[in-house]
Amino acid sequence: MRAATLIGGMATTLFFAASAAVGQLTYEPIPMPAGTFLGSFSTRIAGVSSDGRTVAGTAEVSAGLRGYRWRSGVGRSDYVSPAFPFFDIEASGISGDGTMVVGTANDNVNGAERTFRTRNDGAFELYTTPVGDNVLFRPRTNDDGSVLVASTVRRAIGGNPASNRIARFSSLTSFEIIPAPSGANPTRNFFADVSGNAQRIVAVAEDTTRGNARFATVWREGVGASWLPVTPNTLESFALATSREGDFTAGVIAEAGAPNKLARWEGNELLTFNAPANRQSLTVSSISNDGSIIAGTLFGNGVNLGDVGFIWTPQTGIVEAKDYLVGIGVPFSTNPAVIVREVSRLFVSADGSTICGGVDLLNTQTNQVTVEYFRATIPSPATLLAGALGAVFTLRRRRHTA
Repeated sequence: MRAATLIGGMATTLFFAASAAVGQLTYEPIPMPAGTFLGSFSTRIAGVSSDGRTVAGTAEVSAGLRGYRWRSGVGRSDYVSPAFPFFDIEASGISGDGTMVVGTANDNVNGAERTFRTRNDGAFELYTTPVGDNVLFRPRTNDDGSVLVASTVRRAIGGNPASNRIARFSSLTSFEIIPAPSGANPTRNFFADVSGNAQRIVAVAEDTTRGNARFATVWREGVGASWLPVTPNTLESFALATSREGDFTAGVIAEAGAPNKLARWEGNELLTFNAPANRQSLTVSSISNDGSIIAGTLFGNGVNLGDVGFIWTPQTGIVEAKDYLVGIGVPFSTNPAVIVREVSRLFVSADGSTICGGVDLLNTQTNQVTVEYFRATIPSPATLLAGALGAVFTLRRRRHTA
């Protein structure tokens, strides 16, 4: 039986039955620009607003990368020339209120990679890259778009060593470098995510006291940076996403002689969860504000298993996203001949009401596969069998404290 997972038993049957009876589930396709390479690694959702109604993402087309913002009931705005004088425009985050998109783009004039923000699809505003650094990598923004956080990248050029730091911008030109915890290599500090009020930042840093291995960290305004707790057998840990208010963090624990585990931190308490037995590794994209839903990817083995999305809830453990969303009744198609083959590249909204991602739909009559991106509204897992499944879930989890 799969560890830390309740799929396959009476508990799951009851959970999905209860899910179907609670609230109205909806499914809304997110159309991509014409000519998008739908199966490309670069075509993906980059973030979703707190209420799940606005999505930022990137589509790969023949001319390069094209960032966009899509709003439910309104449509998609593409970031393309000549209105935006850049190429390879890649969205990497969206504000909680859905008005600000941030990302990176290459300048058409000199080819330099720049970090941008655009509010309500207006003109690009460019951030100043710190002196000595080459680029700001994977920028994210807070609830109202007033703060941007990113990793700085200094490439190993001309004999200078490579370095990575974390910069928190309060304006296009004003920033502070976020310190790493005691014992960390200050030039190997990698940003992961920022809370809605921008007062908590989760990251990964190299620890010089533990053989320069990488471990999860959290920085709190007014408190400073600290290491997040790990299990006794941990080789490395990675903080990858934080909740809107910063109370929860999700990531990955790598242990000696074992597959990677999903990690969920609440303060200094760590819970770990085993991936399905046939999956050795995973990553995390997002976590709901109350910590009740985590979305991410289960990696394949390169042979007969591909990468697929997963959803974790206290009631189900780690479940392939296809099984979870089909199980609760998300209406992917009105055609009974169409089945869901795979769901991937997921994000969950801060309020937990919405899942966005990509889906492969197979028409069993024509054998045709259609790839599309979507927004689905779902019921809260907290309302579904919390009491009935609580005891089973408790037996399935491992608890660790700092």
